[in-house]
Amino acid sequence: MLMLVVCLSLMAFAWTDSEDDEDMDSDTFAKFLVAAETAATAVNLSLSDFPIGWTSGAASEEDEDDSDLDLSEDCRILDLDTVPGEVFEADSDDFTGPDGQSVSSSATVLISSYATENAIEAFLKASSF
Repeated sequence: MLMLVVCLSLMAFAWTDSEDDEDMDSDTFAKFLVAAETAATAVNLSLSDFPIGWTSGAASEEDEDDSDLDLSEDCRILDLDTVPGEVFEADSDDFTGPDGQSVSSSATVLISSYATENAIEAFLKASSF
């Protein structure tokens, strides 16, 4: 049985263009958190994105023990629970196709375009090995 696993991770949205993430007052930041949750949830896959025959279930907690991976410093971002500058992450349900395919998605919102660029650069560098 062919199993297709797709994880759309590091879909990053940014609030500011500044390297200084502290230029938001608390009211603005609270509004940003609400917008971050809305955006991250909206871009994830939903059952309506799939043809008839697909099913969905609650997102699984990936409880894999990666402690023995011994990743290099360049690959450290692949082992982080949160990305530096992350303010919100949303996971989709897990979807299963009629032929056993498995698909899920994840979206991360970062505090600034600077944090987003750094995260994407680090991710691309780590995944190019």
